[in-house]
Formats: sequence, C-alpha cells, structure tokens
Amino acid sequence: MKIEDERLLLQIFVNKRDRYKGRQVYKVLLDIFLDHQVSGCSVYRTLAGYGESFVLKKARGPAFLKNKGLVVQVVETKRKIDEILPIVENIIPNGLVTITPAHVIRYSRNKPTKDDVRLSEETQSASVSNLELR
Repeated sequence: MKIEDERLLLQIFVNKRDRYKGRQVYKVLLDIFLDHQVSGCSVYRTLAGYGESFVLKKARGPAFLKNKGLVVQVVETKRKIDEILPIVENIIPNGLVTITPAHVIRYSRNKPTKDDVRLSEETQSASVSNLELR
C-alpha cells in the first residue's frame, strides 16, 4: 500500500543545554507532541554547524558535548502544526523554527485501516494506491 499526501515539515533547532522549567527542551517537546497526538517526532543531533553568531561548532571535545545542537522534527497536517506552534513558541528559549511544505509518501505492507487514511482537512489531497480497507 502507498499513501501520498501534502503535509508540513516542522523543524525546531535547539541546543541540548536549553531548559524549560528545569527539563531539557527537546524532552518537553516530545511529551507535548505525544499529548497532542502528533503522528510522529524525531530528534537528531548535529555534527557541526553555526548560527547567528557565526561561530563554527564541531562535534569535538567536551565543550561541544555540553552544547550539542539538536533538531526536533515533525511531519503533520497544517491544522495540527497550527495547534502546537503556539506551545512550541512558549517553550524554546532560543533557537530557530522552520515550517516547509512536504510531499509525504507512506508505504505499508499491511492492509490499511480507516485511521491510515487521515486526510488533511485543508487539502483533501491524499492519494491511496491499493486501498482495500479492513
């Protein structure tokens, strides 16, 4: 089975040391996304990079280990992104948020259920190949 749809890619760039009420920001975001039933979330560590300070940070030495860059990534509907974005904005102390369109292709060897075909209310654009609901 192949399901295609238009979604949004939300990326949140933070540092490992960033805190919200004593907890690491990325862990707080994961909990919030779970509570709001966001369909999936991934957190990635960066190897090297720089931000508005133009200071290159590389994955070397103890200083980098304390100040690792992280990217929290979610692919969701516009409606769900609009729901969680105000919460995200209140949590991140410093960082960058990007939202870009994403053409999503989901593959599954299982027969789809009605929940597998969650159409975006804004676009109603999902295309399902080999669909036979169980």
